[in-house]
Amino acid sequence: MAVPTVAIWSVIGLISGLGLGKQLHPWTPHVSLVKARVAMALVCGGVSAAVGWGFTGDPAVVAWWWLAIHSVGLSVVDLVSHRLPRPWVVMTAQGGLLVFLVVTSQSGDVGPLLRAMAACMAVFAVGLVWHDFAGSDLGFGDVTVFAVVAFYCGWLGWRAVAIGLGAGVLLLGAVAAVLWAVGVCDRTSRIAAGPCLLAGPWVAVAMS
Repeated sequence: MAVPTVAIWSVIGLISGLGLGKQLHPWTPHVSLVKARVAMALVCGGVSAAVGWGFTGDPAVVAWWWLAIHSVGLSVVDLVSHRLPRPWVVMTAQGGLLVFLVVTSQSGDVGPLLRAMAACMAVFAVGLVWHDFAGSDLGFGDVTVFAVVAFYCGWLGWRAVAIGLGAGVLLLGAVAAVLWAVGVCDRTSRIAAGPCLLAGPWVAVAMS
């Protein structure tokens, strides 16, 4: 049963990747549209297959697929332009909220949804304070991504929130240390935080 399900998710990912490649093209003008769409189709196909396999039987699987696909897009944009477009980040949260609302209405258990929303609001509030003190060291886009990560991880539990946020920060620190060590950048260089932060939820999922 799992094999057909994974195959279906792969096809969904391939189709989504073609559309994502077109949406990303303005951010990657140096790459031909055809190459961008093919690359995103392959990446999203693989990511979707992994999500479909890992979340088989989970009623919230669509939310996690939504997060995965948008994480790919946001990571590419951040790596290329050091930006995390607010509309994309908001859509990432909106998609998850919609699915979680449906799951909650079917199960009748509002606990996970309330916890996810509380985690999101708390992390966003702390992030705003951090942003004011850190200045250019922490972009507002990073704050919103932190909040989205907390939202998805909050659905799983408070432990997942701690793991997801902590893993993202630790991964970012490790990547920065490696880049500094090999001389790719120095301590004043800007490093795209989005990809590392967006990897956090998947560490939390793996450890849940």
